[in-house]
Amino acid sequence: MAPMAAYAKRTVPELRKELESRQLSHDGNKPDLIARLEAHDAAQAAVEPPTAATAQEEPAPEPEAQPETQPEAQPAPESAPEPAPESAPAQPAQEHQASPAPRKPSPEEAKALALADLELKLRRAKKFADDQSTIDSLQRQIARVHKFGVDPTTQLARDLGLGSGPASAAPKSANRPRSRRRKANPQSKSTKHARSN
Repeated sequence: MAPMAAYAKRTVPELRKELESRQLSHDGNKPDLIARLEAHDAAQAAVEPPTAATAQEEPAPEPEAQPETQPEAQPAPESAPEPAPESAPAQPAQEHQASPAPRKPSPEEAKALALADLELKLRRAKKFADDQSTIDSLQRQIARVHKFGVDPTTQLARDLGLGSGPASAAPKSANRPRSRRRKANPQSKSTKHARSN
């Protein structure tokens, strides 16, 4: 590996070749390329095994201690790998269970979310709205949420993702089957007449 200061002296094509040889992205300008190479070098330095100088120092004490600790060290690794595989698959399963089912907020959290949203809408309405009825409507909604909380069947709950909202807000084609007439007769009358003439 080249020293980090040497990267600045290289040309862009040389830096790109070096990045390609390391299977890294070679897009961008020179500072980006240099930063990418330096980051890769730092990552490799952290992952690489000890250098030859430190490797020579470590084996000397190991042979002296090996005869005494070898019988003790062998049973420990045998028992250690067995629990690790059991706990490793359990963790992804727990993460998998948590991610598809989002946590439903408590009524207090839902109320806080709704109030924050309504207060934001009220501030915007006071600043930009042309009529007082919009402001009055938002103030009534805030009072209702303070008094009763968030009803999951309201449009507000649907906007916040807390409920399904009113039936009229749902897409009409979601639960309704398509017309059979269209399937039986895909051509309109105008195309039939055009073909017969």
